[in-house]
Amino acid sequence: MSSPLDRPPARYYPLAHGKYEVSAGLKPLGAAFGNGAADEKVFQIDEQFPRYREVKLRARDERLTKYYPENAELSPEAESEVARFMIEKLTAEYPEIFKLVHEHSAYGWECKHTKERFFFTDEFRLLRQETPVKTPYRDAFDAIATQIQEDFAIWRREPATKREWLGSIHLCYPNHWEAEEKIGRPFNMVHVPVAGFDRLAKAKDGLVDMIITKGPFVRFAWGVATDPELNHHPKNEFQGRAFDPAKPELHLRVERQTLAPFADAGASLFTIRTYFLDCTKDISGEERQALVRAIEGMTPESLVYKGLHRAKPAVLDWLNSL
Repeated sequence: MSSPLDRPPARYYPLAHGKYEVSAGLKPLGAAFGNGAADEKVFQIDEQFPRYREVKLRARDERLTKYYPENAELSPEAESEVARFMIEKLTAEYPEIFKLVHEHSAYGWECKHTKERFFFTDEFRLLRQETPVKTPYRDAFDAIATQIQEDFAIWRREPATKREWLGSIHLCYPNHWEAEEKIGRPFNMVHVPVAGFDRLAKAKDGLVDMIITKGPFVRFAWGVATDPELNHHPKNEFQGRAFDPAKPELHLRVERQTLAPFADAGASLFTIRTYFLDCTKDISGEERQALVRAIEGMTPESLVYKGLHRAKPAVLDWLNSL
């Protein structure tokens, strides 16, 4: 049996219809794109894991709270349920990599690809860590995050008052937005920079109820980048939005997002896995023309949001010349 670490990344092309649109786009997990078993998994681990892990370790060493700010009113029930789910789901999805262990009655988890071991309390709080990392793990979520190729967030809703907010976020692969600006904020405030979000904003109550009580779901988002850097934090050197017609480089940045409900804990786990497709070699001519149509159809606000408002003519000319 081949190891997941020997497998190439999954491939998704979510704009085959040639249109850019802002929608919930939620589909049952396992039903999207007909990719079979790969899409039935919450987490996706492949041969690019070493690169993804290195980016996370660098981000954590730079300043942990920049990428993993302090949790905001994350209830003990939500913390426990989501951590348990992630550990048990990863162990079930990748038994070649992860193993549950018991030592002196402590609940442990062994990660063969990183050679790390963690022990937890009954409530899944991090009790002990055996790891060579420079920056010690702050808690269970921090430890789990560095074993996977996804970023993730936890949405919270108070059952009695229906107040909802972003309770936790571990974001080492940001796409031009900051975790520190989003933590603790309600759904519409988190998404207010998204061009064309008005219609979804009106449906906020129903969307939040859906992700906390139904699912699991999968959805896709996309944009373009002028480099394949995973960490596009807006305050970092690599911005990914400097298209140079003299030295053209363009990648389709695709995000596979999953949402898993925890109704009893008033929470939802949101994962983000980032992929890149080089527009010169990883997409077909038909797919390239779909990208051209999607960019041509963007509103001025969407072009600004996606960083294409200045580069649009040059990008389209170059794509059409390939």
